[in-house]
Amino acid sequence: MDIKEQYEELTKRLKEVLPFTTFPISELVQELRRKGHSITLKTELIVKDVYNSGDVSGIFCMIEQKDDEAIACGLTHLIISSRHPLFKEITDYQKERSKRIKKNCKKMVKLGKSGNPIRIRVNNKQRMEEVVAICEKNNWKFICGIEPDKEEDISELEYMLNPKAFSKRPKMTKPNIETMIKSKPTIGRNEPCPCGSGLKYKKCCLNK
Repeated sequence: MDIKEQYEELTKRLKEVLPFTTFPISELVQELRRKGHSITLKTELIVKDVYNSGDVSGIFCMIEQKDDEAIACGLTHLIISSRHPLFKEITDYQKERSKRIKKNCKKMVKLGKSGNPIRIRVNNKQRMEEVVAICEKNNWKFICGIEPDKEEDISELEYMLNPKAFSKRPKMTKPNIETMIKSKPTIGRNEPCPCGSGLKYKKCCLNK
């Protein structure tokens, strides 16, 4: 059974047990508060209907507070009671959906940016210094490890330098953590300047 069929089957089974009560996760509480709703983590919500919007958006629920308007939210944003007849099926869906969303978000982050650093494997310290200098010159985020017993892999760096030479973006595994160095953390504009002047970074060395 593929993902589409799984979502359809779970939606059908959920409709058979409507309505049922649930509680919001913190992200949903924050979102609804921004829209003017009075809600907490302990607010009981009633699921009135469910529908499957497909692989892209997943299963949505129409929820209500007592005497309040109906609101649409993802099934992943709700906490289901362990006594619910479909508790296992729902939690399995939520775990799978969360992994899928996380994976898709990572794909959206450009290589060399925070959250998706360039991964590099070299055989010695001198070579590490060379590739690190290239990354820092281009302000790319990176993870570089020395692994003398493995073949050098700078394919992601080569892709960044000349993407047209590749039919698709290369991907390598994370380097050995024992020999790994990372790009320096980004300094926020309003953080103290690392030069020790006592001024904010934006008023000191930001443009130097």
